[in-house]
Amino acid sequence: MFVSVGRWCARRPKRTIAAWLLLLLALGAAVALCGRVTSEAVSIPGSDSQAAADAARAFPGSASGKQPLVLHTGAGGADLTSAGARDAVAAAARNIAGVDHVVAVTTPYEGAGRAAMSADGHTAFLSVELDVTDRDITPEVTRRIVDAARPAEAAGIEVTPGGSLAAAADKGSTRHSEIIGLLAALAILWFGFRSAVAATVPLIAAVVGLGVSLSVVGLLGHLMDMPSAGSTIAAMIGLGVGVDYSLFCLTRFRELLGDGASVEDAAALTTAASGKAVAFAGCAVVAALASLALGGLPLLHALALAPGIAVLAAPAAGLTFGQLDGGDKVSSTASRTAYDRLAGAFGPGVNGPLQVTDALPDPASGPTDPRVDKVTDALKDTPGVAAVGPPQLSPDGRTARWQVTPTTAPGDPETARLVRRLRESTLPAATADTGHGAHVSGAPAAQLDLNDRLSRRLPAIIAFVLVIAALLLLLAFRSVVVAATAAVLNLVSVAAAYGVLTALFQQGWGAGALGLDGPVPIPGYVPLLMFAVLFGLSMDYEVFLLSAVREAYLKSGDHRGSVITGLARTGGIITSAALIMVCVFLSYLLSDDPVVKMFGIGLATAVALDATLVRGLLVPAAMILLGKANWWLPGWLDRALPRIDIEGGDHAPPPGPATEPEPGPEAEPDPEAAPPVTVRKT
Repeated sequence: MFVSVGRWCARRPKRTIAAWLLLLLALGAAVALCGRVTSEAVSIPGSDSQAAADAARAFPGSASGKQPLVLHTGAGGADLTSAGARDAVAAAARNIAGVDHVVAVTTPYEGAGRAAMSADGHTAFLSVELDVTDRDITPEVTRRIVDAARPAEAAGIEVTPGGSLAAAADKGSTRHSEIIGLLAALAILWFGFRSAVAATVPLIAAVVGLGVSLSVVGLLGHLMDMPSAGSTIAAMIGLGVGVDYSLFCLTRFRELLGDGASVEDAAALTTAASGKAVAFAGCAVVAALASLALGGLPLLHALALAPGIAVLAAPAAGLTFGQLDGGDKVSSTASRTAYDRLAGAFGPGVNGPLQVTDALPDPASGPTDPRVDKVTDALKDTPGVAAVGPPQLSPDGRTARWQVTPTTAPGDPETARLVRRLRESTLPAATADTGHGAHVSGAPAAQLDLNDRLSRRLPAIIAFVLVIAALLLLLAFRSVVVAATAAVLNLVSVAAAYGVLTALFQQGWGAGALGLDGPVPIPGYVPLLMFAVLFGLSMDYEVFLLSAVREAYLKSGDHRGSVITGLARTGGIITSAALIMVCVFLSYLLSDDPVVKMFGIGLATAVALDATLVRGLLVPAAMILLGKANWWLPGWLDRALPRIDIEGGDHAPPPGPATEPEPGPEAEPDPEAAPPVTVRKT
C-alpha cells in the first residue's frame, strides 16, 4: 500500500499539492468563519466539586458568572468613594451595561456590591455578568468593556479587567516563537543538505501539516473545552515532529537518487521504507497520547530511581501538583495586575473564592432557616476562612449557596487543605442527621479534585503506555527483547525531563532567567501530557534506529556490525532532527504563559537526552551486549503476530553460521529468510 501511495503521488504531484492546499484553505476558512474558542473550565464527573457545580445550576445567573473589572487609584489619587469618582464609575457602569453580551453590572456603591470596596477606598471592582460562557469571552469583548469604562479612566481611575476578561485580554500570539523555530530549523537543514530546496521542503511540509492540525484544534474548541495553551502546545509539538518526519523521508529519498533510482521509484521506495517507519512512529505518538483518555497521569516518583542520568531525575521525587493562578502570570499582564490589586485590597483569597452548595430535602423557610444558619456558623468558625457571604436560596428554596473566601491564595497549599477540612469535618458535622449533604466547588476545589483523580489513575496510565509501546515495537521488529528494552530505556529521558521541570519551576532554580518572579506550582496535567508526548517522541527515534539496525542485520546476520551500521546510518539524521526539535521547543520560552514555558523546557530536555545518551549510547550498547538475543521471539508468538515489513521491502537472508552458534536464547527462523544453508565438512 505504501509503495502504491508513494508512486501515485509521485506521478501526480500537482494534484497532491493542490489537494493539501485545498484542505488547508477549507479548514482555514471554517476557522475564520466560526472562530477559535478556548476554556479553562474543568469538568470532573463524580467529584465533589462537580456535584457542587451541578447543584448551583438551580440559581439563575449569567453564563459566565460575575467577572471583575478592577478600579484603582494611587495613594495620592482621589478616593473612590468621593462624589466625582462615584459619578465617573456610575457613568462607566452604564456604558458597560450597553455593551453586547453584558447582561448586568454591579457597582461597589450598591447594597449587593458594597463588599467590592476596599477599606482604604482606593481599590474596588465592578461585577460584570455576560450571556456567554467563559470560553466565548474573546479579546474583542474585553476590549469593548474596557473601552466603555473611559469615563472612569478620564477621572484618573485605572481600569483593569480580571477573571476571564483578563484571560481573554492576555491571549498572546506565539508567532514569534514559531518563526524563530522555523529559522533555526532552516539553518540546521541547510547546513546538513547544503541545498536551499532540500532545506525548504521539510519546512513547507511541516507548516502545511501544522496549519491543518491547528485549524482542527480551533474547530474542536466549539465541541469540547480546549485550554488556552492547547493550540500553543499543538504548534510546538506539530512543528518539531513535522520537520523531523520530513527530514527522515527526504534523507532516504536523496540516498535512493544517489544510488541511481529514478525520481518516481525513489519516491515510491521512500514511502515504502521511511514513510512506513514515520507512519509507525506516528502511531506510537498517537497511542501514547491516547493514554490521556484513561483519566490523567501525574509525575512518576519512581522514575527518579531510573539508572544512568539520575542526577537530573532526582528533583522529580519532590514534585507536588499545584494550581497556577493570576499571581503566577508575568507582571505586565492584565491577569497579574488585577490579581495583585485585589489581593492587596481584599486579601489573597478573593482571587479564588469557594462555593458551598447544600441541596435540602425540604424547601428552606428563608435565609434564617435553622439548617442554613447551622452551616453558615460552621463555615465562619472554620480555620482558614476569611469571610463567608450571606446565604443565597434558589427560587424553589431547595438549594442553599454560600461564597467562602479563604485567607490564602488559590495556589497556596493551605487553600487545598481548607477544601479538605470543609469536606471532611466542617460540612459533615453541620449537616449530620439532616438528610442532606453539602459540597464545595470553585477553582481551588476543582483543581484539587483533578490532581487527586490523576494520582489515582497513575497505575493504569503507566501500564497502558508501556504495553502499547512494547506491542508496537514487537509488531514492527518481531523481538520481545527489543520491545522490552526500548520501553524501559524510554523512561530514562522522561525521568530526566521531570527532574529538570521540578528543579526549574517548582523549586525555582533560575526562575528569573525564565522570565518568572519565582517558583510556580506545576499543574497535574502538565506531567501527564508530557509523559504521553515524550514517550511517543522517544519511540520515534527508536523506530528509526532499529529500522536501520534490523535492515542491516537481515542483510548480513552480523549482530555487532548491524548495530554499528544502523547507528552510523541514522545517528546524524537523529541528531539533526533532535537539534531542530530542541530549537523549536526552546523558542517557546519567549511565551508569557508559565505552562508553555514548562512544556518548552521539559520537551527540549527530554529530546536532547534521548537522542544523545539514550539512543546514541544506551540502546546500541545494550544491543551489542545482548547479541543475537535481540531478535529472540518464541515460536508461538511468531505465528500469532501479523507480518509488518517496516523496512519497506524484501531483504537477503543473513548468512548461516559455519560453526555452532554461541549459547543464548534460540531464535526462531526469520519469516523473510530463505531455507537455511547446510555446511558440510569434507
